[in-house]
Amino acid sequence: MFNSNRISLGQPYLVYQMNQFAARAHRLDFIEQVRSKVFDFFQENPKANKDITDASNVEADAADEAFIAKRCDTYELPCLDFAVNAADHE
Repeated sequence: MFNSNRISLGQPYLVYQMNQFAARAHRLDFIEQVRSKVFDFFQENPKANKDITDASNVEADAADEAFIAKRCDTYELPCLDFAVNAADHE
């Protein structure tokens, strides 16, 4: 039975896939929706949109890093050792 990095073909395992591009696009769309509702605030504070966007990206990146550190191990390619008979390859 193959077993490497807690993955066993005899037992189910969990794989996390994170789409950070989609998450960033969703955040930007959300901020744009908020900006459209409080247009006057952003007219009076033109730097606020960039500050909010930067802060949300920093917070999301930190949350992603914390999630990865808590749930995931560093992936290493498994070492597959098997016997080779040189005479079979002549």
